[in-house]
Amino acid sequence: MMAAYIGEIISGAVLVLVTIIEARATIERRERSAEKAKNDQRAELRAKESILSMQMQSAALDLSDATALAVQQGKCNGELVRARVKAQAAQEEYEKFLREIGAKETTKI
Repeated sequence: MMAAYIGEIISGAVLVLVTIIEARATIERRERSAEKAKNDQRAELRAKESILSMQMQSAALDLSDATALAVQQGKCNGELVRARVKAQAAQEEYEKFLREIGAKETTKI
């Protein structure tokens, strides 16, 4: 009769241990999922920032080239105007991106 109780006690203890282990595993899975979501968001922001940075570099190069051409020719031409418009557009996009990030960060507080 005592052996039957011991078997039930052992079964109950094993069930409690399995439940604890599964609860910890569930918590760890949730934490990993949340961390992955954060990392994915960071990667998306870095990718967008890289694209904007490349656009700004391209605009700066165009502006430099157009400026050199204008100085060489001794006159302001349409190339310089187009380069300035491109540079301003790239700068505005980058500033918009920074404002979006700033707004998201301030709403987290």
